[in-house]
Amino acid sequence: MKYQAEGLGPAWGAATFAAGPLVALTIVGIGLIQGYAPGMQGLLGLIGFLVPAMMIGALFASLPAALGVMLLSGLGRDHDFARSHTGWGVTGAILGGLTLGMLLPEGPACLLGAVTGALCALLARRYVRWRAEP
Repeated sequence: MKYQAEGLGPAWGAATFAAGPLVALTIVGIGLIQGYAPGMQGLLGLIGFLVPAMMIGALFASLPAALGVMLLSGLGRDHDFARSHTGWGVTGAILGGLTLGMLLPEGPACLLGAVTGALCALLARRYVRWRAEP
């Protein structure tokens, strides 16, 4: 049975504009795991940084988000795995890790990109629906 994907535009938009804030929040999360506790000024600074992070992140996430949404919606016509949340999360981790790893080859950028990519892909998957073709 073949399926037709719907909701690709909102899926791309959600993943694209969530990337920057998710990178910022992932950095804070990694800091918390390492024992760094931001004070009130740090939290207020983070809140003020989320809107610029959204704009900057959208510049870098636009192409990987479009590739992931188009790839998985196309493959999802015939393959169950490409319609699953697991497939989207794994694909997002790979595309995000490669993208940020190429832009910032030093340090843990690949891991940061993989976490952000997986979260963005799962968010995008939330908007995509498949209906059976007659």
